Amino acid sequence: MFYFLANVAVAAVVSLTAWVYIPGGIWHPSQQVVRAAASRLKPVVEKRAAYVRAALPDWSKYTFQYQGQTFRGKKVLYVNAYCRPLVPPGVKLKHRVIIKRFVRVNDGGSCYFQAYYDPVAKKYLLVGFNGPVPGPAPRPGI
Repeated sequence: MFYFLANVAVAAVVSLTAWVYIPGGIWHPSQQVVRAAASRLKPVVEKRAAYVRAALPDWSKYTFQYQGQTFRGKKVLYVNAYCRPLVPPGVKLKHRVIIKRFVRVNDGGSCYFQAYYDPVAKKYLLVGFNGPVPGPAPRPGI
C-alpha cells in the first residue's frame, strides 16, 4: 500500500554501495540523482514506519534497487528495498549479494518497501511497505 508523503529535507553524504541499478527503465538516472534520492530516503521511510507503528530493521541491512521510470507523467527514480539476503538458510555471506532483477515479495512488512523519488522536486512522492507491518494496529483515523 502506498501513501503520499510530505517533503522531508535532509542533506547527507551517502555511500551507494547498497544501491544497485536495475537495467530496463525509461531513463537512466545520474549518480547525482541517485545520491540525492539515497540521502533523503531514510527519514521518509522512518516517518512512514512511525505513522503505521512499524519497527524498521537495521538500515545497513537493506539493499536498494533502483530504476528510472515514469509515474503520473513525471520522471521518477523507482526504489525497491529489501533487508534479507536471498540465500538458503544456514549459508553465511561475507559480501552483499547483488541481484540484477527486482526482488519481488508479496509480504514481509517493513523489511520490504518501494518508493518513488521525484528528482526535479527533490522529494519522495510515495512509499509503501509490502503487506502488513509487524507491531500494534494503526491508530483510528489514520
